[in-house]
Amino acid sequence: MFKFLEGFQFWQVLSLAIIVVGSILLIIFRGKITFFNGSKRIEVNRKGTSGAEFHSRCPYVYDIFGIINKTMEISSRITSIKDCLLKDQMKYTNQKLLIFIDLMRQSFIEKLIELGEKDPTKIEGYNSYYLLLELLEYKLSTFFRNTFIDNNIKRFQNEDKTIDIDKFNKYTEEKVRAVESTINELLDTHYNKISKINREELRKVNETVSPSLDKMLAEIVSNALEIAINNYKKIISLDMELKKHIKQTVGIDFTNTENN
Repeated sequence: MFKFLEGFQFWQVLSLAIIVVGSILLIIFRGKITFFNGSKRIEVNRKGTSGAEFHSRCPYVYDIFGIINKTMEISSRITSIKDCLLKDQMKYTNQKLLIFIDLMRQSFIEKLIELGEKDPTKIEGYNSYYLLLELLEYKLSTFFRNTFIDNNIKRFQNEDKTIDIDKFNKYTEEKVRAVESTINELLDTHYNKISKINREELRKVNETVSPSLDKMLAEIVSNALEIAINNYKKIISLDMELKKHIKQTVGIDFTNTENN
């Protein structure tokens, strides 16, 4: 029922509650309250609505609905930023994964040529390996998507809001090991010998691209963090803009309220 409130900070919900309660009290004690929707004037009273001009110049009407409008506007912008976060992170991630999978494929072809295959892409089993690499790309993409969804920038922050490099590096190393484990598990389970390349030979082939994998994974995680930081700064800025607007309008100070 109140799903639309999920995009609001606690203090925003509190301020809206104060405004709504204030509006109700005005209706109760003054009998009615008037607000404007474009050129239309709507007056709410105990009996319903009317076009009467009574209270039409009441300054509280503009303050109340001005804050509601501002809150909805900024909340919408913040929601948009949050919605784009994962999309932006995954765009870069998928580009890097595509490059890495192609490196694995090329190293496999080079090994087949080294073993005497004149046209490696035509040999029996090559298409199966190609499909296996596509499956691997999908699994890694899903892995990072879930990682980014579950991640929170605050896990890397010190008390002064700066990034703890040691925590970040440890986190990156964990993801590198997790990805390597995913690759090995998939190939151990589904790879069948192609030409003279058995599973152990394939492991050696993939070790030649391992440094590139480590570098790309570090870049993926680093880029995701950078995007998250930039979006976080935008959200903080918008949040502060709303707090200052409320303080200037009604004198309620939320500027020292910590963001979630």
